[in-house]
Amino acid sequence: MSKSIRPERHLADDALLQILCVYTGVTDGRIFYVGKGQGDCIHQYEREADRYRYPEAVPCLSEPSAKIRAIHKTWAAKGKVVKTKVLETDDEQEANDYEKLFIGMCQN
Repeated sequence: MSKSIRPERHLADDALLQILCVYTGVTDGRIFYVGKGQGDCIHQYEREADRYRYPEAVPCLSEPSAKIRAIHKTWAAKGKVVKTKVLETDDEQEANDYEKLFIGMCQN
């Protein structure tokens, strides 16, 4: 069941349900990433990109991915990555379906 965009958990059947979110990352006016997760996962790729700013501090890092390079390009131009939650739900199948649908829409 879809929920309004508020970080919260709901009590049902004596267990806390995890709220899943589907989100997008935008640089240069284009969606460069569609993701799904819980909690503050929406910030995960910027944290990862930040580690690549100083590779000598973490010598075991692999080559940065396309999404990390997109974030670095945006930062170098003094821009910001715009992150938007496009769905919050406690239904994992709904989150999976929406993520796939949104990725398909972005590829066209």
